[in-house]
Amino acid sequence: MLTDHFAATCEDDAAGRLDAAASVGTDAPLPPADPVGIVGGHPAPAPAAAVDQASTDRFGELGPGEGAMHRFVVDYLQLLDGRLATIRRCLADSDVEGARVAVLSLESSSKMLGGTSLAARLTELRSQLDLGPTPQRNALLSLVEGAATVFRHDLQSADPA
Repeated sequence: MLTDHFAATCEDDAAGRLDAAASVGTDAPLPPADPVGIVGGHPAPAPAAAVDQASTDRFGELGPGEGAMHRFVVDYLQLLDGRLATIRRCLADSDVEGARVAVLSLESSSKMLGGTSLAARLTELRSQLDLGPTPQRNALLSLVEGAATVFRHDLQSADPA
């Protein structure tokens, strides 16, 4: 389900970060992240909090890049409901630009994880944003939420625990 390209990218990225950290010689933790920005007039959610040890233990020993992929999946799942709520709120408030940002964010991260059906529904929804509130747009939002539920289940089922 997860793309080989993304896994390879994570592996290369992780190796580069480890090399850079080794050259600096610090094991200091990164400071907590601030909210990513503003979406629909509201602060976007900050990156997910640290995963509890039981969650990381489920994945056992991970190869190079797999830890980054696991972290991405965990973050995606933790943020999914908030992203869907942001899209729904922006549409209810007629905040087309906020909805566009939220849809694009979820669409791109879903594509990276192999959620082609969800990404396709989000692309359809994005194409309807400039048409104003329509029954089609509401129906598409329901399809997006249904596809998100299926994709969430697929990601959780792929967990090797």
